[in-house]
Amino acid sequence: AGEYATLLRVAGSASEDSGAGDLVENVLVSERSVMIARTVPPHHYVILLFRSQEQIGRARYELKKAGSEIGN
Repeated sequence: AGEYATLLRVAGSASEDSGAGDLVENVLVSERSVMIARTVPPHHYVILLFRSQEQIGRARYELKKAGSEIGN
């Protein structure tokens, strides 16, 4: 988790520095799993780790929904 948090900070800085804006979501796809991190303001993330790449769209939707519920 600590290493992934560092990756998210670097990705967030790169996004801001390039003029793309704030990092909202980060998707990491490896051989065996998918990890999606979604920003929950002010500076927290909700992270979902799962095996199947077939349900990325549904996972992103559910994580967005959970993030908005937590952020309120």
